[in-house]
Amino acid sequence: MFIFKWMKSLPSPLLKTGFYLLLLAVLVMALLPVEEEGPATLVNDKVMHGLVFLMLAFVMEVLAHPGGELRYLKPALLLLYGALMEVLQGQTGYRDPSIADFIADGVGIAMFYGIASIVRKIEAK
Repeated sequence: MFIFKWMKSLPSPLLKTGFYLLLLAVLVMALLPVEEEGPATLVNDKVMHGLVFLMLAFVMEVLAHPGGELRYLKPALLLLYGALMEVLQGQTGYRDPSIADFIADGVGIAMFYGIASIVRKIEAK
């Protein structure tokens, strides 16, 4: 927990910059060529999409942009980022856009907000 408290104590502009750099890094990784695709890769890819977007939602909500402002807009913008990533992959010529990836992104975001809701209820007791 020490590292988490330390991260929250960092200046807000630094946390926001870190979040935007993280978004950029995820986008770059999503646009790189893929070595090999197969049945195992397909499942792992969806799990990876979900986990990455769960992590992005966490960093956005807890560190970079905490608080109730833009409450419903933040997850929508993160999902829109996922859609943009899929569109850009389709423009590369070596990556294909995937509605399943987009759905996995949304599942990851929903998982974060579900877990956050449960944690808030537990903390309220």
